[in-house]
Amino acid sequence: MISFEGNNEASSGNAVAIVGMACIFPGAPDLKAFWENIVNKVDAISDPPEDWGGEFSYDPHSTANNRIYCKRGGYLGDLARFDPLEFGIMPKAVDGSEPEHFLALRVAYEAMKDAGFPDIPINRERTEVILGRGTYVNRALMNLHQHGFYTPSDSESVEGASP
Repeated sequence: MISFEGNNEASSGNAVAIVGMACIFPGAPDLKAFWENIVNKVDAISDPPEDWGGEFSYDPHSTANNRIYCKRGGYLGDLARFDPLEFGIMPKAVDGSEPEHFLALRVAYEAMKDAGFPDIPINRERTEVILGRGTYVNRALMNLHQHGFYTPSDSESVEGASP
């Protein structure tokens, strides 16, 4: 339960319980490895993997908002794995889709498992999964930006990540 000083949430019926957590970060395939990396001060920033695919937008000297000036970053690499069959998704449906959506599905499921699902009953009407993500440039944001199909908040994300 999360409670703030001077706020009696437990008695008001608005208590919040965090009962399951999961994550994926560069150098950390799960929550345990993530915390171990923090405690051990692991630097997970690296050169891009061979299949990075960012060469089309990389320009260390550009001042344009649709260019990336640095190759080093926090790459998931082999950690960005997803088994579509585990979620009842046909493998052919994965091609051309946004990989981030599948990773979000995987991490949400891992958080539910961490909470005990499906071994213990969960009140689905009172259960939420909250996902967070960085404002990094990904394939979908770059495609939108290149073709001019983006919202002001998407533009701010891309512009904030580029010089």
